[in-house]
Amino acid sequence: MKKVLRMCSCLMLIAMLVGGCKQENIGSKVSADKNLDEAKAKSASNNKTETHDHGIGPNGGIVFELGKYHAEFTVDHDKKECTVLMLSSDEKNPQPIKVEAKELMLTTKETKTTDGKLISRLTIKLLPKDDALGKGSSIFVGSDANLSNVVNFAGMVIGEIDGKPSQGEFKEEIEGHGHAGAQTATSNSSVREVALFLTPGGIYTAADIEKNGRVVPSVKFQGISWAHDDDLKKGDKVCPVTDNKADAQCTWYVNGKQYEFCCPPCLEKFVNWAKTQPDKVKPPEAYVK
Repeated sequence: MKKVLRMCSCLMLIAMLVGGCKQENIGSKVSADKNLDEAKAKSASNNKTETHDHGIGPNGGIVFELGKYHAEFTVDHDKKECTVLMLSSDEKNPQPIKVEAKELMLTTKETKTTDGKLISRLTIKLLPKDDALGKGSSIFVGSDANLSNVVNFAGMVIGEIDGKPSQGEFKEEIEGHGHAGAQTATSNSSVREVALFLTPGGIYTAADIEKNGRVVPSVKFQGISWAHDDDLKKGDKVCPVTDNKADAQCTWYVNGKQYEFCCPPCLEKFVNWAKTQPDKVKPPEAYVK
């Protein structure tokens, strides 16, 4: 009888051990499957391309991705021109790029004019505003008669950028007759500012642009107030444009030399002189009371 009881006990113990091993193996398999699923989900998440909406650009245009860069699209309805401005990662400052064919191509989708007429697909060549002696350009401009009154403008920009085929799509909404809607208001003066200060010409050089930080005055001096002090004393520096007292905060490089001005608006006239009438530009030491 004792032998039978001992044998039953042994059988029960063996059964418990085997059952426990099976349960442990099942639990391990479930845990391993769970870990595998989590790893797959994590891998899929890492490989997923992240997309996000871009806002309004520095000139009021729509910002979109073009290859590995950001770009801003604007239209000047009066000039019948469109501009693609390449931007740095902060989507605020210009970013010169090298385009292998020296041009980008804009292809539009079928759209309507302000009077309701359909416009078929347009193909517009965008040429660099300046190549800066092979260093690249941040501004690409194209023209077409149909740009004067396009609404709900959308398209694709393509080109070989930095040796790689690149493309980007955008959509701009304009409220009739060339008036910009809230989403993509175009500031022509800002576009001109970029063209003036970020492209060399005359005695205004690419080195000057670099020293000025590759930025336009409206960005560099944003939020600064200007005293416009006209109480000049002998030895004071004067603004080259207005003859008011120069402000040490308002400096700009032209022809490798640093000049001081009374306020940013004077920079536009002075840089324009440097590009078109360089004889009007004197050395900095000449602008002293």
